[in-house]
Amino acid sequence: MYGYFDPYGISVMTNNEINKIENEIKYIIRQQTSNSSTQASSTTSSNTNGSSATENEKKKSLLNYFLDSLADEDTQHVKKQSSTLNKILNDEFKTYKKLAGHFVSTSTDLHHSLQFWKTNKSLLPNLAPLAQKYLASPSTSTKSESAFSMSAYYGRKQRARLSSENLGFSVFLKDKLSNEN
Repeated sequence: MYGYFDPYGISVMTNNEINKIENEIKYIIRQQTSNSSTQASSTTSSNTNGSSATENEKKKSLLNYFLDSLADEDTQHVKKQSSTLNKILNDEFKTYKKLAGHFVSTSTDLHHSLQFWKTNKSLLPNLAPLAQKYLASPSTSTKSESAFSMSAYYGRKQRARLSSENLGFSVFLKDKLSNEN
């Protein structure tokens, strides 16, 4: 997903990859919306279920009828809300692609995806929080790979006479000396 939220990354993705990620984003946002609406409805239902068990059957059936009608309205509301959310997200995806294309064609530096999102977060309110989440982690592990490759260099068979303690000191000193430059 990191590549999708980077304007340069999305510019080299295939339509199939983009569609797959957009479907995942729709699923994530739907889950977030349903979780928040479930919490609200559980609060409401806990307030309505507090009726006493000694009510007669006629009142219970009327109450059940009423609650069922509310559930039907909620179901219709959720379906309508879902289709509205899909339309909003599809429009936002189109807007993002246009803005990303414009950004890639006009920007001179390849490392400004965070600047892109800072500038356009008001135009992309559903995508911006996800972009912030996914762009917060680095897309590569170059620093850690570099440390391991340096220790592998020192630990080669040609240098096998180094004790483990001397090997550790060599890697440590190499790291500290290269940071001073």
